[in-house]
Amino acid sequence: MRDPEKVMFGQAFPYMGLSPDVEGGRRLMAIMTVLRGVPEDAYDRLCGLFTDKYIWFIPAYDELGRVHPFHATNDGEVVEIGDRQVMMMPSVPVVYLSPLLEQRAISIVTAVVAHELAHVFLRHSLTFIQPDMDDYNRQEDEAWELGLTWGFEEQIKRYRLYRGRFRGEEG
Repeated sequence: MRDPEKVMFGQAFPYMGLSPDVEGGRRLMAIMTVLRGVPEDAYDRLCGLFTDKYIWFIPAYDELGRVHPFHATNDGEVVEIGDRQVMMMPSVPVVYLSPLLEQRAISIVTAVVAHELAHVFLRHSLTFIQPDMDDYNRQEDEAWELGLTWGFEEQIKRYRLYRGRFRGEEG
């Protein structure tokens, strides 16, 4: 495991949008756990990507609203949707961690953080306008699989059991 101080002062650790109670937040504890536990090459890549390829958004639990700038780092792209082309506006991936995660078990929060960072690591292009659900599902499966290879098997197993109960499915 990586030294917590290295992680806290590293480029991949969130530095804005944080609750004042850094040690008490489950989302922050999960981020620390994941960034300490991923393999060295994954940690280095996430640090490199953070500089201009993704940002964190971790609103305080009691924050009801705020205008927050998210700076685009690319020129946008043309996406084929059906028989037409749509210009997607410039954007930067935002890793959003809901305040509701503060009410979940730390294992669930850790699984979510590992999964979302896996999307960043894999440079997935998940959008609200997903022209191909097979592609979307493939990216989701790849992110979960990478989280497993990073060593978060127990947390992902618990997450899947939790989601299965939530959706009325069997684990």
